[in-house]
Amino acid sequence: MKSVLELKNTRGSALIWVLVLCIIFAILGTAIAWVALSMNKRSVTNYVLRQDYFTSRSALDTCVNELNGLAEGQSYNNSFNAYLNDHLVNGDKKMVITDFFGTAGATKPEIKNMGKCTVDGNYSKGTITLNAVTGTASEGKVSLTAYRKVDDTNLNWPNARWAAELPVSNGMFALGGGNPNFQNEDNVVKDVAVYKVTTNQAGTLEITKDTNTEKKAIFIYVQPGVTLTINDVKVSNPVGVASKSDNSVEAWFDGGDTIDWNTYYGPDIFIFLQGTETQKATLAFSKNLSTAGKDIPYPLYVSGTGGTQAVVNGPGGSSKTLVYGIHNATSTTVDFKKEKDQVPARLPISGYAYAGVLATGNETGLKASQWTVQSYTNGSDTP
Repeated sequence: MKSVLELKNTRGSALIWVLVLCIIFAILGTAIAWVALSMNKRSVTNYVLRQDYFTSRSALDTCVNELNGLAEGQSYNNSFNAYLNDHLVNGDKKMVITDFFGTAGATKPEIKNMGKCTVDGNYSKGTITLNAVTGTASEGKVSLTAYRKVDDTNLNWPNARWAAELPVSNGMFALGGGNPNFQNEDNVVKDVAVYKVTTNQAGTLEITKDTNTEKKAIFIYVQPGVTLTINDVKVSNPVGVASKSDNSVEAWFDGGDTIDWNTYYGPDIFIFLQGTETQKATLAFSKNLSTAGKDIPYPLYVSGTGGTQAVVNGPGGSSKTLVYGIHNATSTTVDFKKEKDQVPARLPISGYAYAGVLATGNETGLKASQWTVQSYTNGSDTP
């Protein structure tokens, strides 16, 4: 029979083990709780970061959708589409919206908890860049680039009925102003200029800005039996626009050199030669362009009715006259830099095809800008 002392020792040992086990379970419980709390905190943080990302992404997608047109029945005046065109595509070509969704001061939780989103953007060299920032972490910083989409299934250029007589004064052809034939057309896109040449003309192309709506493309149609001779090409600022300002013609050039047409990103200029079997239409150049000892192209995309009906002539000599592109027109003295399948190395940025045909009948041939996203970039991807 165990003594009282032995029983006490046994009970003491059991109590110690119970105490040790309790301490172990307490430590495990604390650790599990800490891990659970940490994971929950991380989940909440990740949720917030994801929300910041999607808020910023949503803001950018909204801008692109609005750039691509109005909702059915929506008026252009005072619309977000009008704001983007007036400030981002035209005007100063930049914008900043500090509270895109209007969440600042909101009281509803579903709006208040979205986070304040700031959007800024600029338009340069045919590309729109938009940046959105929600919160302070890199995940909430999202950017995109977008450009005007070319519809390869629709090669139409504006109908010739829109064409006004090519304005000429003192040997200068003034391009890019308002088109009087659009004034009475409420539903016409007025971001192009369309001209026609009905008699033999010679002069310098002078590209300027329309201070109301900058032109994304300029079209010149040379009628049958007519020769248009181009002596030179230049740009000029309209009255009231300071040289080398954000809204000046110098901003059309990468680097500001207004005689290097390799760096030009202003309105696309298209020429169509409307020749027939009995009366050809001709585009002629009186000289080649060059700068810093190298040949440079005229900023022109030339199309025609084909064969001997549409002819493009340069002055001849040891080198050919260069343009951006030629399609369906005959030339032995004018050429362009090309990729495979005779596609111009430099493509238009206006959304119109480089190889065009004139719209006929009830077709207007006028295209609303359709912007397509080139890429998205998230701040967390940036090293």
